[in-house]
Amino acid sequence: MQQQTLIDIQGLTVQRDKTILNNINWQVKQGQHWAIVGPNGSGKTTLLSTLNAYTAPTHGTIRFSEFEYGQKDWREIRKRIGMVSSHINHKIAPSAKPLEVILSGKNASMRQPRDCDGFDIEKAHLILHGIECENLENREWFKLSQGEKQRLLIGRALMAQYQVLILDEPCAGLDPVARESLLLFIERLASENPFTALVMVTHHVEEIVPSITHVLLLKHGQVVDYGLKSKILTSQKLTETFDMPVKISRCKHRYMAQVTIVKNKLF
Repeated sequence: MQQQTLIDIQGLTVQRDKTILNNINWQVKQGQHWAIVGPNGSGKTTLLSTLNAYTAPTHGTIRFSEFEYGQKDWREIRKRIGMVSSHINHKIAPSAKPLEVILSGKNASMRQPRDCDGFDIEKAHLILHGIECENLENREWFKLSQGEKQRLLIGRALMAQYQVLILDEPCAGLDPVARESLLLFIERLASENPFTALVMVTHHVEEIVPSITHVLLLKHGQVVDYGLKSKILTSQKLTETFDMPVKISRCKHRYMAQVTIVKNKLF
């Protein structure tokens, strides 16, 4: 069966005082799970922001499923894109309870919608259980750990009928134990949802879980390469991406990177 194209970006360029993204071409199909990897300033966040219509493109086209940017109210499209990022984290009211956070995902808003009914509340409870956070039900947002917040933001995305789940550096700020716990959860989520697509932004190849099928490498706002994980996650391509000698190795189904620091490139 032919896979549906969910994201189709052609010739995407974003210019402000400088060129942030330059002629990006990228497609995400149903069932594919992507990692976007690149150094700071490579354009990863801007790419996601443009996809969600928070940043307007200067040139190029963006299509989500059958809809093209500029020809459809993108606020409706956002309901089909599950987004987990620090941008959303900071917009949630400190006093919000976990169930409210999850219910806010119904309309991709920052607060619990007024039209929630018994079915929505029951679904939110099931999600709370599924993300293993039912013990947090009566805690306020500001009292939660970073790892707990990330799980709840994923639960918020699950509340919508998303076709693409985007995780923007989901492990940022987590200690090693919390990071591995979240990565195991993301792996389970990806493997249990074969008909959706997952896009995870990370600086660290160690965070690329086994269910990730494809990788996009970005550098200075341009695509270095993209395709199947096994062909893209190589020492040669990562060295080119980070402008520093990187040796890639595998331990079971996970990747590891060893960097050789070249001092005259840093100072």
